[in-house]
Amino acid sequence: MRPVCALLAIDITGDLANICLTAMPIKLSPQRHLETEMKTYTSDEAAKFLATDVSTVRALIDDGFLPAAKIGRAWVMLESDLVDFLSVRIREQTAERIERAVITDRNRNQSEVSQTRRYRGRRRLPELPELPGERGTA
Repeated sequence: MRPVCALLAIDITGDLANICLTAMPIKLSPQRHLETEMKTYTSDEAAKFLATDVSTVRALIDDGFLPAAKIGRAWVMLESDLVDFLSVRIREQTAERIERAVITDRNRNQSEVSQTRRYRGRRRLPELPELPGERGTA
């Protein structure tokens, strides 16, 4: 399975937000890695950087989502690859939250409209006369 990058495009028109997710293969530019000082991370360090468990990092490497090289007994990753991976995940999950919020808001608006329609046709209750002796008690 190839790593995938999600591009987020949001078009807000009035009350409606259109969300488009496009899947594209990740293209890493080797020039960017050569321009800056390269910092490497082991699996343990990458797990701390991503605030997760080492087994999760290994699973991401095995599934091809996290670029890494096995040097001797250790898996080694570049800091820029970890940042790229984290940036993609943040964009994907943010897009999902926005989409859920738009759907929830749309459903909420529809239920409010249906509630007002539901009670619109009901007849008004008649006004009852005041009972003698209840006047002045509040």
